[in-house]
Amino acid sequence: MAGKVVKTAVVGLGTVGSIHAQWCATVPESRLVAVCDADERRAQEVARTYGVDFHSDYEAVLDRSDVDAVIIATPNHLHADIAIAAVRAGKHIAVEKPLCTTLEDAETMIAAVRESGVKAQYFENLCFSPAYHTAKEIVDRGGLGNIVFVRCCENSGTGGFGDTVLGLESVARVSGEAAVMSWLRDPVRAGGGMLLTTGCHSITYIYHLLGRPKPERVYAELVPDGARLEAAAYVTIRFSDGRVAWVDSSATHALGGFDDRAEIYGTRGTVFLDLYRSTGIKVFSQEGYGDIGQSAFALIPSETTNWSHPIVDERWSLGYEAELRHFLCCVRDDSDPSVTLDDGKLTLKIVLAAYEAGRTHKSVEMSEASTGR
Repeated sequence: MAGKVVKTAVVGLGTVGSIHAQWCATVPESRLVAVCDADERRAQEVARTYGVDFHSDYEAVLDRSDVDAVIIATPNHLHADIAIAAVRAGKHIAVEKPLCTTLEDAETMIAAVRESGVKAQYFENLCFSPAYHTAKEIVDRGGLGNIVFVRCCENSGTGGFGDTVLGLESVARVSGEAAVMSWLRDPVRAGGGMLLTTGCHSITYIYHLLGRPKPERVYAELVPDGARLEAAAYVTIRFSDGRVAWVDSSATHALGGFDDRAEIYGTRGTVFLDLYRSTGIKVFSQEGYGDIGQSAFALIPSETTNWSHPIVDERWSLGYEAELRHFLCCVRDDSDPSVTLDDGKLTLKIVLAAYEAGRTHKSVEMSEASTGR
């Protein structure tokens, strides 16, 4: 289908999925044809916005002959079943992070993709952020010498894991009232807390940045919240080539906004990255200025009085548009995605090893790590 637009559908229309629908309706490589959510009113509302069909059952999407590719943005525990069904229906897939909640499901997903021959991308936007991508190019060119240590964090700032905006399953205006439900407080549907939800971003980026080295050992300290899930995680990863990485993810480290930063240390240089506080504009306002420059993922607006850092183009600067367009071009041009389900599986394996380390208070050898939470 070289040269043609990709006919897309989005399954799961919570905070992230509804934004994916917007992007699929606007990038030139895509023509959004359908959206799907278990909440039929939500599906109908989003469909009306973009003038497309809606469904409340994902199997109806997979039965459509006019759908080439499916973006899967449902709660975590549903990723595997929907992805496997989509692949077996001959649809190309992009799966939001985390890939799934068990390694067994990850292996089944990967096997289904290999058997079918469709394109499958693991959605990790940090790998496509212009700043983070440029840092990788500098590393690959040898500009920092030999990399010895990487620190990467992705923190939300709502004060409690259960209120984290990325966990909102549905954000719909019904009779003038916001209908908001969070599934991240449910260990079964979420599969994990802050580490699996946001820390996975950092893990995948570090693995991608360093050229996919073999992880050897993991240690973690986890801070629990009231839902039997961690509200913060601090993880050390040692790779077989001797390089070390540190990942932290918390619901309270970035009160008033988001915090995406990385530090890359080499024998001949250093890179510092900051996506939300180095935006090219810094504002002091006594009056405040509403939602200008606010994150698309934040239902609670950041405070804009005093000093603030508006986001000039979050969709581009955080890599979301480039991520989606890369997937669509791979489908259109029959090329392979640069971030794959195997990367998602490796990330999940490190997360699960970190959970084991957090429980036992001992470092976990990756060769001996368990396969479930």
